[in-house]
Amino acid sequence: MGLHGQVEEVTFRGEPGVALRNRDLEVVVLPRRGAKIASLRHRHSGREWLEQPVGDLRDAPAYGSAFTDADMFGWDEMLPTIISATYPDGDYRGTPLPDHGEVWTLPWETKAAGEILVCSTAGRALPYRVTRTMRVEGAWLELAYELSATGPTPLWLLWAAHPQFVVGETGTRIVLPAEIAELVDVTRGRAPENVRWPGPEVESPHGLPSGAGRKLYALPDAKIGTASLIDGDGPWLRLAWDPELVPYLGIWLDNGAYAPDPVIALEPSTGYYDDLRLAVSNQRVPYIRPGRSLRWSLEVTLGSGQHP
Repeated sequence: MGLHGQVEEVTFRGEPGVALRNRDLEVVVLPRRGAKIASLRHRHSGREWLEQPVGDLRDAPAYGSAFTDADMFGWDEMLPTIISATYPDGDYRGTPLPDHGEVWTLPWETKAAGEILVCSTAGRALPYRVTRTMRVEGAWLELAYELSATGPTPLWLLWAAHPQFVVGETGTRIVLPAEIAELVDVTRGRAPENVRWPGPEVESPHGLPSGAGRKLYALPDAKIGTASLIDGDGPWLRLAWDPELVPYLGIWLDNGAYAPDPVIALEPSTGYYDDLRLAVSNQRVPYIRPGRSLRWSLEVTLGSGQHP
């Protein structure tokens, strides 16, 4: 097995899946569960970066169900909102949009094209289509996205990644670019407030009380394009993207609020912040016109030892 990946069918906890593998990485996708990335493993260090399910998988979540009622593991795509909302205007005004969006509960079509895995699905509440094309090379994974409005009218559509990265046994902390000095805390149930970065209470879930969670964002004009996780014993993960195309970064810290283990979700996003209606009113979400797709990509690099 070499530098480039190969695509093969696998079974993950009794669920049909598709794996991308090479000598450095193993990535497992579950097409029937929103093309969830169920496993992201660095083969040299043995580090599994994504939270894993407890025991056997339950039935795939039903459309419109609450995200926290499902098995809490892996990497999901959130589209066209994060928290449940109603569509704000136009022909679809008032259309209900489920918790964490709808594509995480929909089956996705998957096809292998040589070393590439192409996953796609169509919206149910709104007429759009999203495609995620995946490839690996060495210890590098690329996720290339294309989002288009498939009806006759433009649409406001908010996308965010939701990878539940599990904290390592020796502790894991977030690393952001050196110029970042503040984040905004938008945890539900409290008024938004700016908080200092870095600091132990924002770099890791271990800075939270047991059973607590916290949602943060980089300031909306920060133009941040990288975020990393570093374990105390050496393994690291780096996310990178173009901030002109993906302008916002959310961070979810969970110390047992919902996930069984402490997790960190680094959430590059096209909208600010979690509610589509709020993002539209803030004029911080893309307006996608028919025939003009939005394209962007995420790059995930895994390693051990010195972080780049």
